[in-house]
Amino acid sequence: MNVADLIKDHEGTSLSLYRCTAGKWTVGIGRNIEDNGIRQDEADLMLANDIRECRLQLLRAYPWFNALDEVRQAALIDLMFCLGPMRLGGFKKFLAATGRGDWPRAAEELRSSKWFEQVARRGPRVAAMIETARWPE
Repeated sequence: MNVADLIKDHEGTSLSLYRCTAGKWTVGIGRNIEDNGIRQDEADLMLANDIRECRLQLLRAYPWFNALDEVRQAALIDLMFCLGPMRLGGFKKFLAATGRGDWPRAAEELRSSKWFEQVARRGPRVAAMIETARWPE
């Protein structure tokens, strides 16, 4: 046994938020995120895991995803991250246009969506990425 094993045994593991016996929001192996938050390296690791999961979901749902260029893949990953699979799946006209490579139509579908109005600078940037295959400046 080592100290990590000892703490794991005492704390247990929770992959979702819960309130500990002191009433603090806690996650993982007893991490009091209410008082301690997370470090940048932990945030980066969670983002990397989330990006990987978004990519896998897109590959499973949309056979044409893998053939897209890097910028348009990034735009779709950003959309999946923001919306989740159910809400992204509701963008049927956008997805159909993207699947057939009709970039002006796909970008216009994003621009005319309620999402576009709600996400400030994210909307114009992602729509431009879809339309032009260029990274935002």
